[in-house]
Amino acid sequence: MRPIICFASLACLLAACEPMPDLTEVESAYVETAPYPDLIPLTPGISAPAPTDADDESMAALQARADRLAAQAQ
Repeated sequence: MRPIICFASLACLLAACEPMPDLTEVESAYVETAPYPDLIPLTPGISAPAPTDADDESMAALQARADRLAAQAQ
């Protein structure tokens, strides 16, 4: 068991010594001159109200399930 732990530790240390490539060398000239991308407005997606078509029976079942899960978590 001990040789396996030593070998695994040595393998981790050797993997951490791997030199990382310089990422600035792989950028093309287009990246520096590229225009800023158009932004998409998020307000139509987040401003819509949540659907409220649930009836009392389904809400009671959902609350009972939430209570069971909360009791199970404790």
